[in-house]
Amino acid sequence: MAPKPKNQPNYAALSKGTQLQVEYDGTYYLAEVVTVSKDPKRAKAPLKVHYTGWDKTSDEWVGADRVRSKALRETSAPTPTEPAKPIEFHYWNIRGLAAAPRMIAAYSKLKINETRYGWGDAGKWFGEIKPEFAKDNVLVTLPILKDGNRTVTMSNSVILYLARRARLSGPPAARDDIQALLCDVYDMRDVLVQLCYWYKGVCRTVKEFNEQKGKYFETKAKPFYDKYEGWLTKRESNFFIGSKATAPDFHIWEMLDQHEMLAKDVGADSPLTDKPKLKAFYDRFRALPQLKDYFESDAYKLPCNVPEYTFWSGAGSSPAADAPQ
Repeated sequence: MAPKPKNQPNYAALSKGTQLQVEYDGTYYLAEVVTVSKDPKRAKAPLKVHYTGWDKTSDEWVGADRVRSKALRETSAPTPTEPAKPIEFHYWNIRGLAAAPRMIAAYSKLKINETRYGWGDAGKWFGEIKPEFAKDNVLVTLPILKDGNRTVTMSNSVILYLARRARLSGPPAARDDIQALLCDVYDMRDVLVQLCYWYKGVCRTVKEFNEQKGKYFETKAKPFYDKYEGWLTKRESNFFIGSKATAPDFHIWEMLDQHEMLAKDVGADSPLTDKPKLKAFYDRFRALPQLKDYFESDAYKLPCNVPEYTFWSGAGSSPAADAPQ
């Protein structure tokens, strides 16, 4: 007979409703026990748990190796450790693709040391700094996170990495939806960038910008607003994934905010006017107490786009002085 493994977990003190923490992808989430199975076939994962704040589709079976609970004795569950140094964050001196990561850090009080580059630093960035980062990650482009020995790049990867660290990456069953939403809102940002940056080759002159800005909201932005209104209506949730904020909420809110500013500047109606669910989300997110300091900080007051290369860079802005006419 094989020897009995040491440190066998004792589930006797756990029962329906017991609160505990459950690990997923290196992060622990608040959950409660739905049932404790005595079926030998479930010996390795006898706990069915429900993640607090999420619907039942996220319930799953887990074992002691993924659980933290004072009621669970003799478990050897791993304990994540904090990095020795704060996370380094690098981006241009604009809101751009950095607004969502900055808000996630502020919301969760993650310690981050940020380096911002002005457009005057572009030569040094591309010639000296970027090649150094590329030694760790050949895909490197701004934004960049440096966490210990890890170099994380590309906006969605950065958002998801911070969300995991901040316990805002959602339950396992929601991961596909979260990634889909992040990809979709990136597309939303791309159509705005095409309107604002002349180097994109879509809106090439001030004349074309003035011609396109009036119809932009109906032809380009509206499809995204329709999708997001439909999403929130179908889900009947306060946020895009359940009852609390997760990774995509931060970037979606940022894009809604930029569009509110642009609409005001070009004399258009708010695109939220006939979108009650999305308008409620916009207001609810803006009122989150965890983000009060961020909205009062200089980071929120930064231009949305690089002023030197855009027709519109943020609230009250005008085309750059040397913009193509």
